[in-house]
Amino acid sequence: MIIKAKAPFRIGLAGGGTDVEPYASLYGGEVINATIGLYARVALEATSDGMVYLEMKPQTPLEFPINAPPKNAGDIRDLFTVTYNRFMQSYGTPFGGLCVTITSDVPYGSGLGTSSTVMVTIIGALLKLYGLQWTREEIAAFAVDTERNVLGWAGGKQDQFAAVYGGFNHMLFGTNGSVTVQSLALDASFISLLEQSMLLYYSRQHRHSSRIIEEQQARIIAGELDSLEATHYLKQLVGDMHKALIQGKLSGLAETFALSFAAKKKIATGITNQELEALVSAALAAGAKTAKISGAGGGGFLTIICSPSTRTKVQEALHTFDGQAYPFHFTNQGLHVILE
Repeated sequence: MIIKAKAPFRIGLAGGGTDVEPYASLYGGEVINATIGLYARVALEATSDGMVYLEMKPQTPLEFPINAPPKNAGDIRDLFTVTYNRFMQSYGTPFGGLCVTITSDVPYGSGLGTSSTVMVTIIGALLKLYGLQWTREEIAAFAVDTERNVLGWAGGKQDQFAAVYGGFNHMLFGTNGSVTVQSLALDASFISLLEQSMLLYYSRQHRHSSRIIEEQQARIIAGELDSLEATHYLKQLVGDMHKALIQGKLSGLAETFALSFAAKKKIATGITNQELEALVSAALAAGAKTAKISGAGGGGFLTIICSPSTRTKVQEALHTFDGQAYPFHFTNQGLHVILE
């Protein structure tokens, strides 16, 4: 028996950062994101030797008794070990052994919600293994709780919900902790135009997103006016992005992207740097309309918007850098689990 789960990564379109505590609880958060055909994947194979074997490159394989998982491994492998611990404590060990393989189509920590998406796939696979049925909201909420409260990793809530639900989504994060996911039904021709007009470029700039997010949180707690006003403005721009998407206006989307990136730079230091700005400048000089750093910033992926006629020229201009363009398409399917 092999259980396979996959969930898509997401591109943040507007409002990123307003889903992070304590801002969401104090003021309410709001984001728009879209999932893409690049995935986190988990395969679970039942065995009978009383051991769990975990392979999650680039980390070394991990092996432990099925009824005695480590509390943590001190790295990305904790996404599995801690989640497995929670399931085992609640539901026991209804199998004799387990071989686990976790893979990702993009580098971990690169700004597309990688850790949260991996977490969602792990939960989906374990639910199938244990014969449990949870709602999409319950899966996403469990993922948020595990990352933020059990692991203590800084971040927001949008990534987990995007990975579970899939598609273009408008998400509202209430001050009472509620999460509302509103699916956006966009015209197919506009989605096709977006795919022809967007470049996803991995900068290979290493980042420490938790440090950036922790600084953002500290500034909100301290009530620093510049950071707080910039975050308010990021939330305000969600309305403009919603309008551009529904009306199918690429120019409006590009303008909102540019305003969002300018505001994002004010919420914490380290969101951009000289190398990233050089990438953006090269793209703009080659004809791009705008560009924005994905996720918390500091490196990882850039999302670049250009007209279809200049896309190739922009891509060629980036060849002089050490990064990599990732072809992608949008997908409406979220978490998907099968039994083979």
